[in-house]
Amino acid sequence: MALPNNDRIDQYTAVGSETQFAYTFPVNAAADIVVKRNVSGTITTLTLTTDYTVTNVGNASGGQVALTSSSYPSGATAGHKFTIYGNQIVTRAGSSDFSVGGDFFASTINSQLDDLTQISQDVRRDVNLSVKKDPAILDTFDPLLPALTDRRALIVNEVSSGNYSLVMSTKDPDTQEALAAAQVALATTQATNAATSATASATSATASASSATLAASQVDAVALPYNFDTSTSMADPGSGDFRLNNSSVSSISNIALDALTAASVDLSDYITKWDDSDSTVKGYLTIVQEDTPANFTIFQVGSVTDNTGWLSIALTYVTSGGALFGSGKKCRLQWGRAGDKGQTGNAGSDGKTVLNGSGVPSSGLGADGDFYIDTANNNLYGPKASGAWGSATSLVGPQGSQGIQGNTGSSGSQGIQGIQGPQGLQGNVGATGPQGDATLADVIALG
Repeated sequence: MALPNNDRIDQYTAVGSETQFAYTFPVNAAADIVVKRNVSGTITTLTLTTDYTVTNVGNASGGQVALTSSSYPSGATAGHKFTIYGNQIVTRAGSSDFSVGGDFFASTINSQLDDLTQISQDVRRDVNLSVKKDPAILDTFDPLLPALTDRRALIVNEVSSGNYSLVMSTKDPDTQEALAAAQVALATTQATNAATSATASATSATASASSATLAASQVDAVALPYNFDTSTSMADPGSGDFRLNNSSVSSISNIALDALTAASVDLSDYITKWDDSDSTVKGYLTIVQEDTPANFTIFQVGSVTDNTGWLSIALTYVTSGGALFGSGKKCRLQWGRAGDKGQTGNAGSDGKTVLNGSGVPSSGLGADGDFYIDTANNNLYGPKASGAWGSATSLVGPQGSQGIQGNTGSSGSQGIQGIQGPQGLQGNVGATGPQGDATLADVIALG
């Protein structure tokens, strides 16, 4: 058979009502074709005979995949995408072996070469569609996947110079990093807008300076300015400074900050409100290094303690980026309050009931969805639907087979002796015996 030089794959976007799609490559059996449907990114593999049939099996130019009327009574839906591709079954029966000294038919050789060619075309197509390294890249890449973790990203890691492998990220890419970046961008935009507004609206040096001062104050109100003190001791860090209780960012659980910001503004009354929410998580605190926004940390806010002149806040680590801040680095602290707990929801509707009684249940008994046990006949009815109980299901299983005969029991102990019975009645006088002859002894006895 002359085989076409293609990747044994055809794709179509339905315009609506199509009942068949052409495939342009030969197959040896209907099961050698795979049909998939893509609906808005959801891909479904169709089932042979149930969803479609295949015509012209064995034809070099292909044939048609016909959708069944049971699965597609109105044909294909417009916009649905159908992919048809070959998936030659890789097998070789012993009956296909050539016999020693037997016939060597060209048709048999051609048939097996056709199978091998179609398998090679399927492999070539799948390889072309897979992720692979360009041969022009001289670096070594190991594509072996690491142990998989839910909601983590695969990262290309340089093991050594020119040698790369895949590793699993340690953080969910959809967590607070995006929020931190947005907050940093917002603070930067606000500062830029304020400065632009100050420049644009300046009518004099005095007005420009006043506007710039106001803009700086607005930024300071949104993101509090503090300088980082590397000491981990939870005590007053000094005017305009703040400390963290651990040098390992993921182990930080407390922050100490002076009542005065780096702008010499006392915001202690404002900071003490940070734990006012009645939710378990009071809010979130984002700390960003001003000259390097890539260095940031995000924490959940717990209780706030006012120590008169400085404050301490319980923290729970959420995420971070870059490196921990250096000594004296100016940072911005931005707080976001968590909402209060919501109101308790309405009580749910009553659940369904299992009723019981002797005999068949009446139609007026119970509500739709209920069950009923007939205790007299060991039958189960339900669930009740449209006011009817339906047929009964027996709760009694089939009789089991007879068990094997048990071993013979041991002999019992001997019973106690019975009581003596009463004396019997005197018997009748016996008949007189015949007269005997007297002896000398008898005479002596008489005398």
